[in-house]
Amino acid sequence: MPPGARRLDTLVWQSGGIVPGEGTLIADLLRRLGPLTTAEVAARSAVQPSADTAAVDGWLAGLHEARRVLPVAYGGQSWWAAIEDIGRLRDGLGVAVPVGVPATFLEPVIDPLGELLSRYARTRGPFTSTQAAQRF
Repeated sequence: MPPGARRLDTLVWQSGGIVPGEGTLIADLLRRLGPLTTAEVAARSAVQPSADTAAVDGWLAGLHEARRVLPVAYGGQSWWAAIEDIGRLRDGLGVAVPVGVPATFLEPVIDPLGELLSRYARTRGPFTSTQAAQRF
């Protein structure tokens, strides 16, 4: 990996690297990190925390309209998930699948919860089992 690649990766995925007009990066973010709340997406964007997050809402709405991301609910919260994760979320967490999701995204996975947890572990810093349980 080139030296600058890790830095760019960190900036985009963890610390406000998504800039207005880069909705495609949000779809990539959700594929890499797993489901995020709107606030978590906004925290990783270049939108100022005190500013209106209408830009982030607009990006998510556009990606939802394009069927690249889906709103899901589990654990008492609303999340945005990449469409590629809907099978894992259905099988691992019991998330309802919205009508119209292509069958290719609904194929069963051998260990859906294990895949969700292992991605969480790979993309977050140290965490406790309580934090993981609250997430899922």
